[in-house]
Formats: sequence, C-alpha cells, structure tokens
Amino acid sequence: MLVLEREGNDEVELLESGRTQLRVWLQLSGAGVFTHPPGQIIDHSATEAELARHIGLSERRHILCVFRAGRSEPPPRSHRIV
Repeated sequence: MLVLEREGNDEVELLESGRTQLRVWLQLSGAGVFTHPPGQIIDHSATEAELARHIGLSERRHILCVFRAGRSEPPPRSHRIV
C-alpha cells in the first residue's frame, strides 16, 4: 500500500497535489506496476483518521490518496474492445 499525503487546504496546493497523484500513478503504470486506489479507506472519516494516526501524520498533513500497488499477470482484455 502506498499513501500519498499533502499539506494544507489551499486550492492551488490541492490542485498541485492532484497533479502529483496522477504523475505517480502514470509512472507506476509505465513501470509495469498495477495500481488500485481503494477509495473507501479515506472516504470514511474514522478509517482515514486511523490511517493518519498509524502513519504518524501531523495535524497540518492530509491523506491525498491510497494505492494498492504491485506486479501481477495482466488483466484479461475486454471482448468489447476491438
């Protein structure tokens, strides 16, 4: 599991954090690492708070996203894709 964090709530910082998240995701994909962002972890305030406590985030830091990442066999291609 990978946890990306950000600082502050400023709109510009939040936008830049989203760009960073996308860059990380694309770099992992380019390296052949499959990713899955289980959003339910941070969509629920109790589990988000527990994860933040577990990884030792300060009050000023926030969880941006969580990725499950690893290598596996490629997923089967959809029959709908021609």
